Amino acid sequence: MKHTGSYVIAAIWIIIALFLGGVLVKELRGSSWGWNWNIFSIGNWFNGSFTPTDSETIETSYSEDSVKDFDIELVSASLKVTVGSGSKVNVKITTNLPEDRRPVAKLDGSKLIIKTQKNIVNNFNFGQYRTSVEITVPSSFNKSNYASSRDIKIDNVSGSVNIENLKAGSFNVEVVSGSIKLIDIDADSVDTESVSGSTTVEGKFRKFDIDTVSGSVHIKTSDMVDSKSSVNAISGSVEISIPENNGFTLDYSSVSGTTRNDFTGFKSDHKTKSGKNEYKNGGVKISAETVSGSIHVEKN
Repeated sequence: MKHTGSYVIAAIWIIIALFLGGVLVKELRGSSWGWNWNIFSIGNWFNGSFTPTDSETIETSYSEDSVKDFDIELVSASLKVTVGSGSKVNVKITTNLPEDRRPVAKLDGSKLIIKTQKNIVNNFNFGQYRTSVEITVPSSFNKSNYASSRDIKIDNVSGSVNIENLKAGSFNVEVVSGSIKLIDIDADSVDTESVSGSTTVEGKFRKFDIDTVSGSVHIKTSDMVDSKSSVNAISGSVEISIPENNGFTLDYSSVSGTTRNDFTGFKSDHKTKSGKNEYKNGGVKISAETVSGSIHVEKN
């Protein structure tokens, strides 16, 4: 019991440290669009205060051939990317932020960039802001010559990220507070990071790297991974669903929770907190670690 209590206390301090570390990284990194995270400056809480405006919708469209990659940085906004019925890439931003602080979309070469212009966190009215960004792409977008090499990069401070039926070479999604849902995607690799919120990744991909502090993780791929893949969680259960394959090695660690591997019939007991479990030839390595939560590898 003493060891369990120590693990829980350690986990709590890790969560606090990671959260503050994430904020500090944001503080230091800032943005190329001219705003940064000055939340540690007391004076900022009393300067530049502004109130929400009436909600407004801004729509822009781009030809399918002109857009290859996505680079999106948002603050307190929900993001949704889906396939639509049109022939263009459409961006719809609905917000009650003042004009100089709302997200703006622009095309830089073949990269679609959408970024919040200024810091809105250090403001007393922060919780009253409402922003949603919706991107729809034509069905032929996934069939273009460069679809398999497309880079999707998303960084959202507070808000959900939902992407459905999109093909790319890589998905890189970072969220501080909010859920991540990548459904029916096709990619070589998927990389996500979150502090608070569940993560769901489903589709066809060959490598994944998932990190979360607090939130459950659900992964389901119709293709067997062919490169080392991992899930790291502090607090939350981990579910990994993969197809029948030639073999893999599960490298697992769970301080509080059981580990199951349906391929081998393995189930850990209260004495076994970490170890390796091989299926067939032991092939590719899949690593799953959590402090508080169960681990389950299942067949799909």
